[in-house]
Amino acid sequence: MKILMGMIAYNEELLIEASLKSIYDFIDKGVIIDGSPFGPSKDKTASIIKKFGSKIEYHSGIFLNKEEQRNEYLKYLRPYINNNTWLLVLDADEIWKDKDLEVIRNTMKMLPSHITAIHFNHLHFWRDFNHVITGGIWSKNILYRINRLKPNYYYRVHNSLADERGISLDGRSVFLNNIFCYHGGHAQTWDKEFYRYYYMARRGDYGKKTEQEAIEYGKKQANGWLKGGQKGIVKFPRSLLPEELLEITDEDGILKALKKNEKIRNK
Repeated sequence: MKILMGMIAYNEELLIEASLKSIYDFIDKGVIIDGSPFGPSKDKTASIIKKFGSKIEYHSGIFLNKEEQRNEYLKYLRPYINNNTWLLVLDADEIWKDKDLEVIRNTMKMLPSHITAIHFNHLHFWRDFNHVITGGIWSKNILYRINRLKPNYYYRVHNSLADERGISLDGRSVFLNNIFCYHGGHAQTWDKEFYRYYYMARRGDYGKKTEQEAIEYGKKQANGWLKGGQKGIVKFPRSLLPEELLEITDEDGILKALKKNEKIRNK
């Protein structure tokens, strides 16, 4: 059995090292595609990735959408695919625990061939790593991030891998109820929140928007995040955080790197 990892990234210096550390021993090979409609990352993302050596390949470019970017990492992963290969789709702001990955590995070994995907719980941190969002869409396990992989599989749309007939792999899945992925995308900075929603608005996720309308939408969402902006926020015990997150956050759940530049955190 072989486990491959694919990631797309853009300006991910705050969490990508913790993310890669958390899965490094779990995978056999990884490929990261760094890019956006504006080109590759402008921060330290590339230099951080390259510290992990040849096991994790780095490629960069200009990509108009995430489907294009994800299909790019499949291109580089295809030479490593055998007749029993799984793909872990990892975001640069997601961290795993070793014990959960071990359960996933054992599950992969036992699953019959007609099961093509595994899904699990996400814990979404909000503004810091001491609080998570619950309820609504935040409690739905709608992302299929572990799939069987064959050479002719591809992404029809972002987050949905399809076979050679164009049929999504998501429908033939098992759910691991006690397994969690720790998502820190909403526990970083105003800039990250702005770019997330600006990018989706410019891409057309919220209807057709001009450049200025997309900018205003991004600002609105980021300002809402800064003020609190969500119902269902509950305290999360620090004792349950993955080691990689404990190392890079303080007792308030704030990333230590942000202490060096408070303006980034409180724009």
